[in-house]
Amino acid sequence: TSAGWPGGLHWLNDATIIGRENLARDLLQPPKKSKYRLDAAGFAGKHGKTDVAAAQAFFVDLLLQSSVASQVGDAEKIEEVACRVACLPEYQLA
Repeated sequence: TSAGWPGGLHWLNDATIIGRENLARDLLQPPKKSKYRLDAAGFAGKHGKTDVAAAQAFFVDLLLQSSVASQVGDAEKIEEVACRVACLPEYQLA
């Protein structure tokens, strides 16, 4: 049998942090920039969040369950908001 996963933050290192951030950026690119893409605007819209400010609060609550919205900064598009949230250090620890 295998010893399994040690749990906690043992998985966290430079490579995994960069890998997770790169994956988030690839998946949340605007349309036509990646064939593997999550439709952040469509997902937020299905939950009634159609403007950038509402989508920012939605993604912070969904992905972080905290109040770090001020760290996301100004964004013009919902996809950009989702990507910024997924690239926050707090997301790496979530």
